[in-house]
Parts: sequence; C-alpha cells; structure tokens
Amino acid sequence: MGFNFVIENLLEKLSEGSIVFKRHHMYQFTIGVFLFSIFALSYRLLIVFNNYNEKTKSEEKLKTMLTETKLNALKAYVNPHFLFNSLNSVNALITIEPEKAREMIVNLSDYFRYSLKQKDIDFIRFEDELHYTKTYFDIEKQMFGDRVEVEMEFDNEILDFKVPVMILQPLFENVIKHAVSESLEIVKLKFNAEISDNKLKIEISNNYDPESISHIGSGIGLSTTAERLHLIYGNRNLLKFTKKDGIFKVILEIQESK
Repeated sequence: MGFNFVIENLLEKLSEGSIVFKRHHMYQFTIGVFLFSIFALSYRLLIVFNNYNEKTKSEEKLKTMLTETKLNALKAYVNPHFLFNSLNSVNALITIEPEKAREMIVNLSDYFRYSLKQKDIDFIRFEDELHYTKTYFDIEKQMFGDRVEVEMEFDNEILDFKVPVMILQPLFENVIKHAVSESLEIVKLKFNAEISDNKLKIEISNNYDPESISHIGSGIGLSTTAERLHLIYGNRNLLKFTKKDGIFKVILEIQESK
C-alpha cells in the first residue's frame, strides 16, 4: 500500500488510456504527504539561499572595506615617504647651496598644498596627475641639477583620462633613487603615454650603470604602485619592468574608469 499503490494505480490507468484515478483515502494521504514534503523542502532551500546570499553580501562588504583600508594606507604612505627624502635633500643643500635649499622649501610648500587638495580624491585627470608629478620631479632636480634629463611624449587625447591619484610619482621617484643618485653620468628619462584598447599605457625608461646599481627596480615605490593597481583593478599584471642592456623600463597599464 502507500506509495506503491499510487504508482500501480497510475500505471493501470495509463495502460487504459485514462489518467483518472480512483478515489482512495491512501492515495489522498500519500499525495498530501508528497506535497507537504515539496513545500517543506522548498521552504528550507529558500532559507539556505537567503542565508548564503546574506553571507555573500557580508563577505563582499568586508572585502570592499578591507580593500579601501589598504588603498588608503598605501596612498597615505606616498607623501610621508617623499617628505622624508625631500627633507634629506634640503638638509644636504643647506650648507653647500643655501639659496637652492630655500627654493626647494618653497616648492615643497606648493607641492604639499596641492597634495592636500587631492587627499580625498581617488581618481584624477592624467593632465593634473602629470603636473603633480612634474612638480615633484622639479623639486628633485634642484638637488641633482643637470644630472638628469627628461623627455616626454604623449597625445593631448589622453589628458582627460582618469588615473589613480599619486600613481606616477613613485615611478619617477624610483628613477631618482636607483639611477640618478647612484650614477655620475647623465641619466636620460623617457616618458611615453598612449591609449590602446581603452587602456592608458605608460612607459618610463632610463639608463643606469649596472655595476653601481645592483638593486635597481627593487624599490618600495614599484611594489607599492603594483599593489595599489591590484587592489583597484583586481589585476596583478598591470605593472611590469625589465632590465636590459643598461636600460631600466617600467610599463604601466591603467584601465579606463567606469
């Protein structure tokens, strides 16, 4: 009886060309149990799905908060690091070239005034970011003078492209720290930027002395920039660098902001 009775009754009626079942109390009971089981299972699945959905949302929210915290920490690191290096430069200039030291302090004041305006901004126009970076580089050039030459090439179409704020400065700082400061020869820095496949491709290259710079490219600036790009875009391959034939090259790709 029970479920077997329902199946046998169904097969019998199907063979006769009719699916009208005989009324039977056991049949009605079994169908009731079956429908209740389906309802209970559906309700349970709904609860499980809702719990999973809430858990997923919570995990995503936590992940987003963690990412924002890491990004803020990395961004906050850039300025103090630059200030530390700049103050060392000012200290070195005070005794040998006090006029340059005073000029450098004025430029630092302008630089940090501009920096404070961007402290709550995540993305900035390429033109503004480049101006921000060139201001930094001019400060450094006051220390090294003619020992570094800069050549820039880019089209005006990229000026409005949005990039993460303070994304270029660590790359220029890397050149100063690992090439200019450890070489007696003139360091030629080439900067090229173009848009390809909705991405801004930036290439920075400079010559260096392989004998005097064994640690070039291992600076904190590059690793910080790479980590920021990963946190922003979820891609660990947006910053690459090569060393070949006395040329150090950094290739940076920035995705178009939505």
